[in-house]
Amino acid sequence: MHFILFTLFSSIEVIAMFAIMFALFRFEYPFYHANVLFIALMMSFVSFSLRYGLDLTNYSTLIHFLLLIFFFSLLYRQHIFYSAIAVTISFVIYGLIQLVIIGGLVLFNVMNSSDIERAFSIQGMAIQSISVTVAMLLYLGIKRYNKGFSFLPHTNRISIQWTSINTSILVLIVFSIGLIGFMYYYFNINNYSGYYLLSSILLFLLVYLLYLSMRKDKTL
Repeated sequence: MHFILFTLFSSIEVIAMFAIMFALFRFEYPFYHANVLFIALMMSFVSFSLRYGLDLTNYSTLIHFLLLIFFFSLLYRQHIFYSAIAVTISFVIYGLIQLVIIGGLVLFNVMNSSDIERAFSIQGMAIQSISVTVAMLLYLGIKRYNKGFSFLPHTNRISIQWTSINTSILVLIVFSIGLIGFMYYYFNINNYSGYYLLSSILLFLLVYLLYLSMRKDKTL
């Protein structure tokens, strides 16, 4: 039963992240595309195995993130660089949505961090449900107002020109990956100590990535 619930809620989170990605980068596929459902189920199984089979909870988010970049590149024929851009921005947006929700609930004493981290807790599933709802509202807003970027080539048969914008984006992606890996490891062993500082740094990286993406879009 625990495995089924974990798979269900984890898969829905991955689908919500892809909904944001497809809207933001103007993909023609629906967010419930067969490949997305496959990735969602696969990532749920991997995440469950890392957390409860291999006892790698502190590293599961980073591994999850890197595998998403790989699977998106493979199944949607994206160059790994562009796959990293799309996944990083979407992953960080979803992550910040969840961090804001957790911070708000803890701040107003609706729940505490130990309840959230407890395996298969009702509080954890509630946060996942709220996060998915907010993400889907964001998806609808992006679609409604036709916001987003058009620079993804939708093919992996390209060569990357290492302009100043591309180089800056790559540096930000590396920093974002490193910060996400550190944050979730640090939060797990320090009970969300440094939450506001680390979340603020992640928000800054996201804003800068979005700014560079807008500049890249204008060069088309």
